[in-house]
Amino acid sequence: MNINASLRFDAEYGMVSMDPGKEPVSILNNLSLNKNSYSPNQVLLLAMGSCASADVLSILKKMRQHFSDFQLKLEGDRFDSDPMVLRSVNFGFNIRGNLTSEGARKAIDLALSKYCSATILARLAGTIVTYSLTINDEPVYSQQTPPAVERNPFNSQDNSAL
Repeated sequence: MNINASLRFDAEYGMVSMDPGKEPVSILNNLSLNKNSYSPNQVLLLAMGSCASADVLSILKKMRQHFSDFQLKLEGDRFDSDPMVLRSVNFGFNIRGNLTSEGARKAIDLALSKYCSATILARLAGTIVTYSLTINDEPVYSQQTPPAVERNPFNSQDNSAL
C-alpha cells in the first residue's frame, strides 16, 4: 500500500506539508526563522502518540470499556550526538471513565506491540518504549514495558520491499 506526503521549504516556518485537502504541518529545520514549529523528533513523537491513541481508544471501545476523557503526554529522550535519534519514549496515558485497569493495560499493550505502526517502527529501530497509566486521577502503572513487538514486518516472507 502506497502513502504519500509532500513538503516545501518556507524560510519562516521550515518544511511545510503541502498536500491538497490536508491541514499544513510546519516542521522546524536549521534554516527556519520561526522556532515555534515542531522539530522532526517531536513530529515523530506526535505520530507515535496519535497512532497509539487511536488504537487504544478503538480497543477500549471494542472491549466496552467506557472513557469520558483521554489525554496522552509523551516524554522522549534522544542521543546527544548525530544521529540524534530517539533513545527512549514514555507514553503517559491519563484516562477518565468507567474502565478497568486490566482493560486499559491490555489495550495499551496491544497498541504498542501489535497495531501502532509508528511506535513499532521506532521499537524495531531500538527506541526503548515504556508507558505510565493513570485512571480517574489514580496512578495505576509507572514506566511499564509493553510486550515485545508481535510481528516484525521486515522479516516477512511476502515483503516485496526487501
